[in-house]
Amino acid sequence: MQQVLHYADNQEKVNMEQTMYVTGLHCRREHAYEDMMYTKRHFNKTGGNVAYHCIQSFKTGEVTPELCHQLGVELAQRMWGDRFQVLVATHFNTGTYHNHLVINSVSYKDGKKFNCNQKAFYQMREISDQLCREHNLTVIEHPSGKTPRSIYFAEKQGEPTTFGLMRQAIDEAVGISWSWFDFCQVMKEKGYLINASPHRKYATIRAIGAKKAVRMVRLGEEYDHRRIIQRIDTMDYRAKEACGRTHQQMRQQLSQPPRRVRMAGSFRNAKKVTGLRALYLHYCYFLGIFPRKSRTKPLSPMMRLEVAKLGQLSRQIELIHREHLNSVQDVEGFLISVQSQIEERLRQRTGIYHKLRRCQPGERMDGLKEQRTALTCAGSRQPPGGCWDSYRKREGRFYWSRRCGAPTASPTKTRNGGSNMSVKNKIHLMSIEDLFTTQAERDDAKLERVREVPVAELHPFPQHPFALRDDEEMAHMVASISQMGVISPGLARPREGGGYELVSGHRRLAACERLGLTTMPVIVREMTDEEAVVAMVDANLQREHILPSEKAFAYKMKLEVLNRQGYRSDHTFSPLGKRFNTYEELAKESGDSRNQIHRYIRLTHLVPPLLAMVDKGKMSLRPAVELSYLTEEEQTCLLSCMEQFDCTPSHSQAISLKKLSQLGMLTQEDLEQILSKPKANQQEQLHLPMTELKKFFPATYSDTQMKQDILKGLELLKRQRERNRRER
Repeated sequence: MQQVLHYADNQEKVNMEQTMYVTGLHCRREHAYEDMMYTKRHFNKTGGNVAYHCIQSFKTGEVTPELCHQLGVELAQRMWGDRFQVLVATHFNTGTYHNHLVINSVSYKDGKKFNCNQKAFYQMREISDQLCREHNLTVIEHPSGKTPRSIYFAEKQGEPTTFGLMRQAIDEAVGISWSWFDFCQVMKEKGYLINASPHRKYATIRAIGAKKAVRMVRLGEEYDHRRIIQRIDTMDYRAKEACGRTHQQMRQQLSQPPRRVRMAGSFRNAKKVTGLRALYLHYCYFLGIFPRKSRTKPLSPMMRLEVAKLGQLSRQIELIHREHLNSVQDVEGFLISVQSQIEERLRQRTGIYHKLRRCQPGERMDGLKEQRTALTCAGSRQPPGGCWDSYRKREGRFYWSRRCGAPTASPTKTRNGGSNMSVKNKIHLMSIEDLFTTQAERDDAKLERVREVPVAELHPFPQHPFALRDDEEMAHMVASISQMGVISPGLARPREGGGYELVSGHRRLAACERLGLTTMPVIVREMTDEEAVVAMVDANLQREHILPSEKAFAYKMKLEVLNRQGYRSDHTFSPLGKRFNTYEELAKESGDSRNQIHRYIRLTHLVPPLLAMVDKGKMSLRPAVELSYLTEEEQTCLLSCMEQFDCTPSHSQAISLKKLSQLGMLTQEDLEQILSKPKANQQEQLHLPMTELKKFFPATYSDTQMKQDILKGLELLKRQRERNRRER
């Protein structure tokens, strides 16, 4: 929270001469952090989300700094003024006036926390829209569509994007079009297809050859099909006519038919030009001295994007040449040195920022600013314009930036526009092999095919849960490979240290090593770690005989992969991002129920001796699952008691041990007492055939009546025996 408050009250962004653009609501501007923390300590609510941060922005050029700040203060008063402390700061550093509002999560009035939900969001938006209408400002009535985060930040850094090329093509087409039909035709010539059917809610744009279309509204308000029609109708006639003439001339040049020339004479007796003269003419034509005409076609959108990326590739090659990077080791050393330099300069900048916060305006502050600027220019080759936080601004609209709480593991933007990510994740260099090979050779190397790979280059998959057992199946596989060879190829992926990492086919590899084979057929496939784990588990679960421990660790590995993939957008089934149930997904693929999968995964918490007993069949699955909730020390004590009494716990006994362990009351005496009791299935029972019992009772008797009469008869028989014993 302190960092967010410091960023909002940053005088570099607010302007030192106009301190009026920072206002504290129910808190002092200079001591907002102390006031908010005092409220939290007073009500003993210092944990959880300590504050909330939102941004209110307006259309460029519509508001003055005074009006922008006034609207921010009014929003804070109407929304939180009667209960919460708010710091309102107006920034001018991005070219668009916008307000930062930092709200204390705890109310100073009653100590209740602010309920940050969707209802509160729409309430704030309604208040902001009402303020904009009162001052005749632009309001987005029906907001729809957002630019993806990757494209947004790429455009911020000035990198070429597909959305940028689409906007450029639309702007050019609007300038030379007289109607919507002309616009669609021009866009088709540029390589884009427009679909504005009345049966569709949103008009879409798609590059020719692309599989996925994009809603035009996601490109911005100016690129909605209704707004494009208005731009075409309201455009100046003279400018449109001039642009149209230029476009028509270009089209005529491209579509001009070849000119036919009739020459006198014949080429029958003409001699072929050879020797030095032919070489001379060839180079004249090659160098452009002799004119040549060719029909040029406009570049496709994908080609234009690749051409725009040539600058990035050129900078990478210049970096390799300038730093004399001849190998991968040189690149790694260069990255480490750059990372150390960046960390050192960030440390120096942090010290300067601390000094700036404590010093007064004057010559000393000017000198510190010059030092900070020198460090920034010396340590960064990228142009300015970064963004500190992962938020986006929209005209007349605001929304939550993020909750201010404990730091997360995800990379965040720093105040100077950089990132705390490592330099390895920022700089992407082509390998030496890519620089000196053709694209056809690289594509051919990536093709998936069966290759004869040397056995020595195949390495086992790390943490492979399936053991290689010397059983009848292994002997049968060795005999089959010796006769017919490896019929089904294995699956492997390239290994970083050289060779290949075997994903599927460990038993086939062991059989080849026994037979002394030097090569093995393998399908080489480029796979990530998650894809490799899923392929390895799916391939080995098809075995006929699998131990419970193998299935347990296999399910655990695949479940971890599915849980990581559950945060991806392509694995969500609702607009709210509701993640799918990994147990249900795994149950559909494996055939076991979700409860059974959970039981298998619980086995991974057993100590190895107990897990081995489950594999050997000495202990059932259900008792083993209950025993997995015991600690390692308790499981070790349980093993000694099992050896002492030469028994294994039953399901009911395992449940009793689990309950005592969860309460923290399980001792050695309890273990001995529970295990010494005979099991219910081990107690002798008397079974009487129902056919014989029915002989002594009427046919209308139920089982309950028969039981009552038998017990009464036994009671009378007992009394008779006792009376006979006394008479003797």
